Amino acid sequence: MRGHQITDATGQVEFESVMPGWEIGRNVARATHVHVKVFHENKIVTAQLYFPNEFLDEVYANVDPYRMHRQMTAPNTERLVNRLRNEEDGVFLADQSAPMPIRREANVVTAEATIGLSTLGSLGVAPLFR
Repeated sequence: MRGHQITDATGQVEFESVMPGWEIGRNVARATHVHVKVFHENKIVTAQLYFPNEFLDEVYANVDPYRMHRQMTAPNTERLVNRLRNEEDGVFLADQSAPMPIRREANVVTAEATIGLSTLGSLGVAPLFR
């Protein structure tokens, strides 16, 4: 799924989505995550947002269609791969990522993340994640 949103005057945006599944390619499997991009003038920050393992374990154990996809066969192979947890995902580790905090309200789960650009004075800008 793809979408495009413009922030409000304070730089905030909210959106609703479904939780994506995990992905597997020919040589790599990835933990469940969401890709987001932040655009400001000619700068772009690309981020990957992760969910807490405990939440994912619960979803993949109890919720269809996730429950049916705890294992997948790698493309063009017979190799069966189990769903990856965050600490097994090379990108999660390399980026020193942390899962988003989640909140449950009735039948709704919300997650929050701060993503943006932080000024470094004469050194330019750097990605900002919280």
